[in-house]
Amino acid sequence: MSRSRSKRGYTIAEVLTVSVIMGMVSSFVVLIIAPLFHASDAETAKVDTIQAAAKAFYRMQRDLHASTATGVYVCTYPAPSVCSAPSTTSLTDAKVIAIITPRKNGNGRASPA
Repeated sequence: MSRSRSKRGYTIAEVLTVSVIMGMVSSFVVLIIAPLFHASDAETAKVDTIQAAAKAFYRMQRDLHASTATGVYVCTYPAPSVCSAPSTTSLTDAKVIAIITPRKNGNGRASPA
């Protein structure tokens, strides 16, 4: 009795070969597609960092405009911190610069009247 071609099944070697090939193809697809999903998170983090830095720079600019030349100090870091009037060379390599601000506690919020 001969078996017809339409009733023939797949051998274990054929099934394993196809599953290995499909696994490799799906791995490559995941490696290519996954970074696209994380790209928006990375861009959002960059934008958040830039916005925070811009806000800090605007606060520093506001404090510098509101202070006088005698209200800027260069401080040593780490503790014990000692602040002194800067020379022109010490501002370029200073780790900490203190600015006297007209705001209470220097927190950027207007002090209550």
